[in-house]
Amino acid sequence: MHVYLARYRLHNSFIKSPSLPITKQQPSNQKHMREEEHQNELVQTPSQRAENCFRCNVFAFLTPLLEVIKVVAAPVASVIFIGFAGIILAGLAVALAVSAPLLIIFSPVLVPAATIATTLGTGVAFAVTSVALIIWLTK
Repeated sequence: MHVYLARYRLHNSFIKSPSLPITKQQPSNQKHMREEEHQNELVQTPSQRAENCFRCNVFAFLTPLLEVIKVVAAPVASVIFIGFAGIILAGLAVALAVSAPLLIIFSPVLVPAATIATTLGTGVAFAVTSVALIIWLTK
């Protein structure tokens, strides 16, 4: 019951917010009657309450089972992830050992090529930005 009243109050706080246009003020007695009607709608019959309780408790037996699964799965997953991290680290070490001599051999070509590519890329980026700004300013 308290949850429904909290939702009702929250709903009313959004309705009464100053950002929303208020078209017509209701007299206070009509407003009080509408609140009572709304509260009466929120009251559940015993059969409705039992049905909702049944819906919530149908799979309640799974909660302890899920906790056991979490306790068992967490260490297994952490060991698997540590193993993957080790494999990736070993692969990176092998790749670095293979590529280091190639980088040293081809550095007279790679360093100027990287410098030229970076310079051209930066120039193109500045050109695109300046053209976009000029178009924006002319609009």
